[in-house]
Amino acid sequence: MRPMPEEIMPEELALFAGWAAEDRAALSDRINAIQEGGWPASKEDIAAFYRAKARAHVAHEMFVANAAKALTLSDTAVLVAMDRVESAWERAARMKPVFVSNQSDTAALNPNHLASMAYFLLEAEVASRHLIELMEPSAAEEVIEETSVAQTEGDVKTAQP
Repeated sequence: MRPMPEEIMPEELALFAGWAAEDRAALSDRINAIQEGGWPASKEDIAAFYRAKARAHVAHEMFVANAAKALTLSDTAVLVAMDRVESAWERAARMKPVFVSNQSDTAALNPNHLASMAYFLLEAEVASRHLIELMEPSAAEEVIEETSVAQTEGDVKTAQP
């Protein structure tokens, strides 16, 4: 039997948050790399940007598909958090610069698309991890199994020091 979307959603969100963290690290490496050649971005910068964008697109589409099928989720806080997750991943997935720019922080004309993508991925990661926390069962909801052991007077005496 196939698991319900809301049952696998926390695992998927953890995967997506991990992607965001990996891509932010790769983007950070490229942002801090020495830029040579006078071009707005190197081939490595462009590859890092589009790798992050591709993962953001996959995360957004998978989340939207599963969220639409998660019919048992009704907690307002969870639903609001789901909207935040969807919006955050969508912002990262929808970046469409005419050309990718990785200009220094002193560049007056061109933005740093790698830094923008890293920021959007941070938002998506934080939103995803927050939703995971909200979806975890609370201690009050968890079923606690109690075991009762009948004790005889002899058992009590041997248990005492």
